[in-house]
Amino acid sequence: MDEILLTKEQHQESGKKYEELELSHKKLQEQVTETEERYGVQIKTLQEALQAQEEKDIELTNVKEAFNGLSLEVNSSRKKMDELELKLLLVNPESLRNCIRNVVCMLNQRQRALEFKMLLKLAESSPK
Repeated sequence: MDEILLTKEQHQESGKKYEELELSHKKLQEQVTETEERYGVQIKTLQEALQAQEEKDIELTNVKEAFNGLSLEVNSSRKKMDELELKLLLVNPESLRNCIRNVVCMLNQRQRALEFKMLLKLAESSPK
């Protein structure tokens, strides 16, 4: 009889330990699931941030290329202006001076307008 009681107690203890292990296992599974969900959200957020950064990099590259194009255009305009200045000096010095002033003024206004346009483009693309 003692043996039966002892076996019964051992069986009950084993059952309790099994239930505890089962509960512990379930809690661990829930923690793993929660952690996976949390990391999934973090990964998605990081991927979105990376995508946004890549888009900004592309846009900044485009702006840089546009500025380089403007610089080339300004240099070309300066060369043309120098050529015109030389021709005008040979023809009529006073009309040359007036023409040069007009061309310089026009080029400066155009350059400022282009720079302003690029700055607006940059401002529109920057995060708010």
